[in-house]
Amino acid sequence: LDMAHRGARHVRGIEVREKNLAMARFLQDYYQLKNVDFEQGDVDAMSRHQPVDVVLCLGLLYHVVHPIDLVEFCFANSRRFAVIDTICHKEPISAYHVVGNKDTSVSIEGTRAIELHPTYRALIDTMKAAGFKEIIEVDGECEAQIELYSDLTRRCLIGFKDPMT
Repeated sequence: LDMAHRGARHVRGIEVREKNLAMARFLQDYYQLKNVDFEQGDVDAMSRHQPVDVVLCLGLLYHVVHPIDLVEFCFANSRRFAVIDTICHKEPISAYHVVGNKDTSVSIEGTRAIELHPTYRALIDTMKAAGFKEIIEVDGECEAQIELYSDLTRRCLIGFKDPMT
């Protein structure tokens, strides 16, 4: 919704939970945003869509059953680049951590009690293997410090399909 408000020509949101979609549609109506549509769907079961300029994968990668498939989905469905913002473990290896006992009744959690969280190296390696030619990390400062970013628990990477010139 923020991207639509900032002037994106068209924004499509995909969400698995109807409750979250209802909240998004309420906000869309409240802010009178006509350039947004929402789709209920599980990204683990989605096929390729019509490619868009930019794919935003924000806080989702560590909630899906098949994180590698999701990164490939981001590559296949973006014309230019994808932004992947995710929790990353800090071990200096390319691996995914198994995390269990997730409460799937909470609307910001995934649909499974077991998740695969990438290490920072695994995220980069997965993005490269999916086809992204150049990867940069967004590393900025803001007025209010955000602990997950400042302690490097959460990372934001942009994968470009073609090298930047």
